[in-house]
Amino acid sequence: MYTIKDTIEIQSDPASVWSAVTDVENWPQWTPTVTSVERIDSGPFGLESVTRVKQPGQRAKLWRVTRFDEGHQFAWQSGGSGLQMEAAHIVRKSARGAESLISLRLNGRLAPFLAPLLYLPIRLALKQENAGLKSWCEAHL
Repeated sequence: MYTIKDTIEIQSDPASVWSAVTDVENWPQWTPTVTSVERIDSGPFGLESVTRVKQPGQRAKLWRVTRFDEGHQFAWQSGGSGLQMEAAHIVRKSARGAESLISLRLNGRLAPFLAPLLYLPIRLALKQENAGLKSWCEAHL
């Protein structure tokens, strides 16, 4: 198992940051790491929600929410038999407003071979996503 993380402080209240994080269909407005998002299911975003996410230079992938703690964190998974990915999005109260922690965990038989190659691009993507979230929340919320 290989985990890559990024954390950022956001000068906005945690409820507003959480709202932006869970409004996944609007991610393309604030992060360059996502070009399109389509909810496959209906209803509120939460446990078992399925979303098709297209990222630059990649095929669209289905992500299924596997953990959901309203107002605080969610995790979703994607991948196949050789490589599985779990992304977690955590929002916490901080001294300056909120803190966003994003992590991506790689598992599967291909993870030991791909993790060293993917570490830097994933790390950059997580930093870009958090920076976009910060800019969006501080300007719009």
